[in-house]
Amino acid sequence: MGIIPFFISMSDKDYWIREFAIRYYRTFASHCISYIERDELIVTRLFSLDRIKEYGMNHNNSFFVDDIDEIVACKSENQSGEIWHIACSAPH
Repeated sequence: MGIIPFFISMSDKDYWIREFAIRYYRTFASHCISYIERDELIVTRLFSLDRIKEYGMNHNNSFFVDDIDEIVACKSENQSGEIWHIACSAPH
């Protein structure tokens, strides 16, 4: 597949780890999908978690589907550290 360019921009404000982790994952996944689809507009309008999962389901990409399922489960159980672990290990 090659190297996928990845850039994350954050505003100057305090972020909770869960908020940052979800933003990080959405940015990573949107950039990855943008690269795969060759659609630069996806980079400027990040996909929601639901849309990332839908993309994964429609393109037989269990990686995205599994990650989103885990993130949602951890969100409901208030496991912010685990959400960060999922998000930061996604590029691997």
